[in-house]
Amino acid sequence: MSTASLTLERRNLASVSSAPPALLAEAYRPSERAKVQALNDFLVFGTVAVASFGSGQLLHSVGWNGINFGMLPMVAVVLVLLSWQGLRQRRLARTPA
Repeated sequence: MSTASLTLERRNLASVSSAPPALLAEAYRPSERAKVQALNDFLVFGTVAVASFGSGQLLHSVGWNGINFGMLPMVAVVLVLLSWQGLRQRRLARTPA
């Protein structure tokens, strides 16, 4: 990867990871902000930690083939929804205003 693409990736990651907590803090009174921020950080990073152990266990128990086959129903649902949306947009484009 080039230096420019890495720089853009880091900038994007920084904005994605810093904007939601800032918005969350604005939704509460100043006296509650620290507690809400602490709870948010605990939930976010706790979920990441649990998911990392869970993913290791899942990979160990079913392997890559099992994970890939398990994704097929979700991929099929996404493809059906995208097709439906495309057909709907075409139908709306053909309808006179």
